[in-house]
Amino acid sequence: LRNWTRAAEWWQAMSESSQPSEKLSVILEDLAARFILTCPEEEFASFERIFFMIEAAHWFYVDHYLENDASLPSLGLKEFA
Repeated sequence: LRNWTRAAEWWQAMSESSQPSEKLSVILEDLAARFILTCPEEEFASFERIFFMIEAAHWFYVDHYLENDASLPSLGLKEFA
């Protein structure tokens, strides 16, 4: 139930956010939670694994957010990271 509540709060924040920078901030927090904060501790032992997680978050941003919202900035991997 807690996850559904958090998801509902996130979607509400997204819909209420009128500024692209506010929207981007919420999206980046979501991506950090999905790809970075939930990783097992051993994933942080290697720079390559950390970079892989950031790259996966970047592609998720491109595929799931950027394609559906033209107001968001198009970020290359270097800018995103």
